[in-house]
Amino acid sequence: MMNLFNTLAANCNLLSNPGDIDIQNIAKIITYIVTFVPVVIAVLVIVFGMLDLGKAVAAQKEEDIKKSQGMLIKRVIVSVLVFFVVAIVKLVVGVAAGDNKKTEILNCIDFFINQNL
Repeated sequence: MMNLFNTLAANCNLLSNPGDIDIQNIAKIITYIVTFVPVVIAVLVIVFGMLDLGKAVAAQKEEDIKKSQGMLIKRVIVSVLVFFVVAIVKLVVGVAAGDNKKTEILNCIDFFINQNL
């Protein structure tokens, strides 16, 4: 595991080199993933919740409606947890990295998550 961090830190030193396009592209892709995962999960929760509740209401079975409501509540809780986990990780990395005296690994993680170098 430490080898991964050492490799990541070594590659982040190369990020200031404009010729190293591959690492910068990978960092941008990771940043987009970290940014859009909570949004995509929230949209999927809404869509699947509407489909499940629509099926239950169309079937007009009280038991199915209650089951669908329970499932929707569980999905909403999971999507809120994903949103807050991503936000908390961004906050912790941003605070730990600071504005000055960044260590190499925190600098690299901050770059991959927030595109801050």
